[in-house]
Amino acid sequence: MKKTLSLFSLCLFLSISSIAQELISNNGAYYSNANGSLTWSVGEAVITTISDGTDTLTQGFHQSRFSFVSIYESYFEDISVIIYPNPTANQFSIDINTSDISGFTYTMFDLNGKLLCKKEIANNITDVDMQNYPAATYYVSVYKDGISVKATQIIKNY
Repeated sequence: MKKTLSLFSLCLFLSISSIAQELISNNGAYYSNANGSLTWSVGEAVITTISDGTDTLTQGFHQSRFSFVSIYESYFEDISVIIYPNPTANQFSIDINTSDISGFTYTMFDLNGKLLCKKEIANNITDVDMQNYPAATYYVSVYKDGISVKATQIIKNY
C-alpha cells in the first residue's frame, strides 16, 4: 500500500510539474546588452510591482517559451497602412498612404490557415467585402512586391 501511494504521489507530482503557463500576447519585445537581458509582453495580468522611486518593474505571467505567429521587420518606413474598422460587420478598408501604389497585394486567411483571397491593390483605399464570410477572426496581410508591410487580425461580427 505504501509503494502504491508513493508511486501515485510521484506520478501526480510529475504530471503537475509538466503543466506550464503559456502566454499569448499581442505585443512584446526582447532586449539584451552586456549587462543582462529583458523580455516583456503586453496584455497580461499584473501580479507584482516593484519601484525604487526612479524605476518601476512590473512582473506578470510572462514565460520563457514563445510561440510566434509572425515576425517581420518593415523595410518600408515611408509607407503607412491602416486597416479599419475592426471589428467589422460587412466590409473593411485598407488605406495605404504612399504615392506609388504599384506592387501592393493583400491576402486573407481564416483561423485554419485556409487562403480565402489574394488580390492586387489598385487604389490607395481598397474596400474588402466580408458579407459572404461567417462571423469569425481572419488574418489579413498587405505586401509590397512580396514583402510584408502590415499584418493584422480582423474580427467579423454578426
